[in-house]
Amino acid sequence: MKKKTTDNFSKFAPKKSNAAIKEQFKQEKESTKKKRKNSLIRKKQKQEPKDPGPKAGKQEEVHLRSRSRTAGRRHPIKCR
Repeated sequence: MKKKTTDNFSKFAPKKSNAAIKEQFKQEKESTKKKRKNSLIRKKQKQEPKDPGPKAGKQEEVHLRSRSRTAGRRHPIKCR
């Protein structure tokens, strides 16, 4: 039969201080945040359109101009 292996001397091993345990937890948390942030950045970059083309800029200008006419008014002014 096999003898049971016991670790009777583990109680004499030096224990980590509470500060060291807390620091290790903090570093793990920071690395997890960095990984998450990097993955979100990569995901956003994949979703962004490559190059909308020259027409997109003109459309935005027209939209901004038409919107600025009624900005701040509840109802557009009617011409008589």
